[in-house]
Amino acid sequence: MRPTKFARTAWFGRFVACGSVLFGTLSVGGVAGAEAPRRLNVLWICADDHAAYVIGAYGNRRVHTPNLDRLAAEGMRFDRAFCSSPVCTASRDSFITGRYPRTIGVTQLKTPLPQGETTLAHVLKGVGYDTAAIGKMHFNNNETYGFDLRRDLGYHDAELAERGKKPIPPDVAVQPTWRPFRDPAPIWLNAGNLPIAEVDADTDATYFVEETERFLSKPREKPFFLFVSFYEPHSPFCFPVEDRGRFQPSSFPVPPVGPEDAGQIPAVFRDLTAAEKHGIAAAYYTSVEFLDRKVGQVLAALDKSGQAQNTVVLYTADHGYLLGQHGRFEKHCSYEEAIRNPLFMRCPAVIPSGRSTSALVEFVDIFPTVLDLCGVKIPANVQGRSLVPVLEGRTKAHRTEVFVEYAPNEEAAIRDERWKLIFERGVQPRADGYDTGLPLPGRTIRLYDLKNDSSEMHNVAGLPENAERVKQMLGRLAEHLRSTAREPALVPKTADPLELLDYCVQSRDVGAESAGAGVPTGPAGLRRPFLLAGAYSLAIVLASLAGSWLPMMARLTHTRMQIAMSLCGGLMLGVSLFHMLPRSFEVFGSLDRSVIWMLGGLLTMFFLIRAFHFHQHEPGPHRSQRLNWMGLALGLGVYTLINGVSLAASVEADAGRGAWRLGFGTFAAIFLHKPLDAMPISILTTGREAAGRMRQIVNGTLAVLCPLGVALFFATLKQFPNHHRGLVGCGLAFSAGVFLCISLSDLLPELEFHAHDRVALSLALMAGVALAYVVA
Repeated sequence: MRPTKFARTAWFGRFVACGSVLFGTLSVGGVAGAEAPRRLNVLWICADDHAAYVIGAYGNRRVHTPNLDRLAAEGMRFDRAFCSSPVCTASRDSFITGRYPRTIGVTQLKTPLPQGETTLAHVLKGVGYDTAAIGKMHFNNNETYGFDLRRDLGYHDAELAERGKKPIPPDVAVQPTWRPFRDPAPIWLNAGNLPIAEVDADTDATYFVEETERFLSKPREKPFFLFVSFYEPHSPFCFPVEDRGRFQPSSFPVPPVGPEDAGQIPAVFRDLTAAEKHGIAAAYYTSVEFLDRKVGQVLAALDKSGQAQNTVVLYTADHGYLLGQHGRFEKHCSYEEAIRNPLFMRCPAVIPSGRSTSALVEFVDIFPTVLDLCGVKIPANVQGRSLVPVLEGRTKAHRTEVFVEYAPNEEAAIRDERWKLIFERGVQPRADGYDTGLPLPGRTIRLYDLKNDSSEMHNVAGLPENAERVKQMLGRLAEHLRSTAREPALVPKTADPLELLDYCVQSRDVGAESAGAGVPTGPAGLRRPFLLAGAYSLAIVLASLAGSWLPMMARLTHTRMQIAMSLCGGLMLGVSLFHMLPRSFEVFGSLDRSVIWMLGGLLTMFFLIRAFHFHQHEPGPHRSQRLNWMGLALGLGVYTLINGVSLAASVEADAGRGAWRLGFGTFAAIFLHKPLDAMPISILTTGREAAGRMRQIVNGTLAVLCPLGVALFFATLKQFPNHHRGLVGCGLAFSAGVFLCISLSDLLPELEFHAHDRVALSLALMAGVALAYVVA
């Protein structure tokens, strides 16, 4: 099996970025000695859950957002910009890489961004930018991803612990600790319209502004890329005590619930009263106004630095939010309020002011747009399209349709100028907290005419006049999901778009352990990887026992042994390089770690063979070291134990992905090689009394170490659940090194000692490699 599309693009993403750096440097710098013009700076301001319809620049007359309105007026406002997924991690990791969530393997809230992915910071840092990320990033780990400076809540907490908080007036009611889904919805949605227990100066938003001011005030010779990300207005819609009482909750209308909404309203929202809904809206609006004030302070710091003229300023949110529309107070769906986002771009040097566009835009388009504006070559694996032609007024159109996915509900949508189609698989209970509490609906298709039904109240998918439109949109949605799959080779080969969609909307994140992924739907073995790996290991025990009878059952000539070794060596080589190493990289998200652990496995096996000389399949004059029982017990015993770990790690990695191929490939390699491992025992027992019985006893004793290795691996996973990804990644990479060493020790002596049957031995080698490929 060749490396998957994801593995190939992730492995070579950094090399593509390096090529972009070189090309960009040459194209801007020109000939040697010429002075290169300074590139534009980039300031990207991002909010969390900020719906476009709660901004003055988008027509809201209730909310007061003068700073965002000014930013929109001084550049270009995008009226139809859409996130790739209405959940924080998937959306953020998608737009910072310019690639769809499903392609990078991040569709769930808790999935970390794979380290092999190239971010906008990687590319800009590579061409000489200072890079910094201040605030929320949602990488779900402590990696820097190309940012020289990272500041988040932990730094703010440490500062507050050192200097202390300012006191809050005792008569001021404040929010309790945020405990979503554990407390009743009115509490964690702040229906009481309460401030947090902090004054403005102590909030994390103010800390982020202060860090931004420090960064911008430093003199620098290089351009900068600064990402400033606020947690507002995400629930519980935080704002300081100074901002309490800005809105009267009763002044907010409750959005009407449509005639078809009853079956899709999450159970957690069904008991909210009208007064509680008023309070939630008031708290959200107050948090937005607090956010706007912080955005104004960031823009003021940029102005003060004297760099505003040559700085591209962007404002986005990771996605939108519903404030009672369709009975919901969240974003985990495909309604317009959840997926249509604010997007402003300003740069006085290159972007004309006072303009807006209704072009359809996806957030993956931001990455290539920034690089295009900065004169940096766009990496080839980026899936977005530059918006520079729109910014320059050369075109009014950009995309004919946009795509959205929400894997936790196995849902995807396609939206064009007028129509939106939403597909839901509808067979898996929601694990994101927004289950309806009703029977699962099964496969559901909804079609909305946005021209005549902008509120998406009436599903017209079932009307006869829309049958052809539904068919065509389903086909285009299925093709998009197929072509952007992380592992397109695993997508079913079918022309049925519904079958494709059923497969593609399921989460297949890197690491195969995404929180909220729901109940696996594959065969029983995939739901119980321990049982599958155990069954494999028992078959390997039988193969090992059969190996002790092999010399008596067949005439094992030297040529036959060498052909068998070449076949097994090729299979192990293919499994190691086609399967284990790329899959370890996917699980780890780090090429460096995978290679280091693979090298560790290779060296471990190398020194075991050198110390104990147990890897001998036949006696011969070229063997300078003699077998002994102690070496056999230690060497072959440890190797068999590692076989169990290899098998368990392979099955576990594939079980979460709904695939059996890697687990089967590893099993096939060990199963076919085990009879050869019995040869050293045959060599030692040759000429002894009861040699056959001794072979069986020794072979059986060593063979049971394989299921023991399986059991130890799964017991370790159970003991350390927080290290699941690391343990599986280490197991795969280490096993890849072991397989590589064993295969080479079988194959390389052939070059030195065997001049006979070269064609047959070479064909056997290629057959083994081909078998590894076919298994995939």
